[in-house]
Amino acid sequence: MGGEIMDGWDRVETAIRYREKPDRVPIVPQLTKAASAPFQGISQADACRDDELILDALIKCYDEFGGWDALYMDIPDSELMQILFWQQPLAWKVPGRDLPDDYAMQVLEEEVLTIEEYDRIAQEGWQKFYYDYYVFKITHMETQEDLQREMGRIEKLGQKAAVEWGKRSVKNLCGSIDFHPFFKLSLMRSMVKFTEDLYYRGEVVEKALKRMTDDMIQPLIDTCKETGIYVAAFVEERASAFYYPLHVFERFWWKYTEQIVDALFSEGIVLVMHLDTDWGKNVPYFKKLPKGSVVLELDSMTDIFEAKKVLEGHQAFHGDVSPALQSVGTPEDIEEYCRKLIDEVGYDGGLVLGVGCEVPPDCTKENFRAMIETAKHYEFSKK
Repeated sequence: MGGEIMDGWDRVETAIRYREKPDRVPIVPQLTKAASAPFQGISQADACRDDELILDALIKCYDEFGGWDALYMDIPDSELMQILFWQQPLAWKVPGRDLPDDYAMQVLEEEVLTIEEYDRIAQEGWQKFYYDYYVFKITHMETQEDLQREMGRIEKLGQKAAVEWGKRSVKNLCGSIDFHPFFKLSLMRSMVKFTEDLYYRGEVVEKALKRMTDDMIQPLIDTCKETGIYVAAFVEERASAFYYPLHVFERFWWKYTEQIVDALFSEGIVLVMHLDTDWGKNVPYFKKLPKGSVVLELDSMTDIFEAKKVLEGHQAFHGDVSPALQSVGTPEDIEEYCRKLIDEVGYDGGLVLGVGCEVPPDCTKENFRAMIETAKHYEFSKK
């Protein structure tokens, strides 16, 4: 790292805004409690029971592996953190409570949202519907007092995290984060029922999507301005042509995404899109968006090398070292794939090296270190 001439955040921002070539490829690994807990000898059950324990584990991992350019996860991703902070609207099975101690936390997808509640969302707005009503359907909380107590605990944890990461002069990749309205509704209704709704009750779904989109934009902008990090993120795992034909994608996903991107980019905010599943057929749409307005965060199911050919010089990428390779591969395998990513996707600066979704719980320390070290020391190709 002796030849570095940029700090971590400058390196990240240069890559995601696709302005020029940074001094090396930036590295932002999606390290959650799933992997940080075993890295520090903590059971998954203990990680889910104690947010401060896992915050300490995340910090120890950052220190042990020599740090990286920006944080993908600065606070623990526990059950209530997922539901209350990131607004992931489904229940969880938790190790030590619903699962054996050594299992990773698992989502529990059920048909929770009713058909009638689409209209309720459209009328009341997302925030009121979610925090006044819906969270009590998917958690053990019973009253607003319970909710406020948990929100206060999360706020204190966030304050502690900010102090610790501040000591290390490392920023979050994203100043604000949300789930795409399409993805939220799919999780709340369950995928089968939601798909039925798209085909047979499309107008009802659209009313909810429109209100949710309108409601999410300003909070994303405000939070980015408060944090001073002009990068937002949203998560989407179900809108691609892996599941739906393009006419469904266009009607129920793309037009709302364009609205979000245009609103954020007009404020100078880049949107990182966490896109799980195969988006190969959808990738050309992202060329319609302003250059440097989005970062495609792919999970190894989309062919990132083909996506690069389509969007070369227009949008940047974050990814895409697969969890499978991290679990069963060798450090040499990891290094080889990272070099390929840097040579073929990052050669012109439009890549933040990371994981396909998140570091898996059975990733070895040696494989994780190989990814970090390759990013820090492998030179860009001369392509």
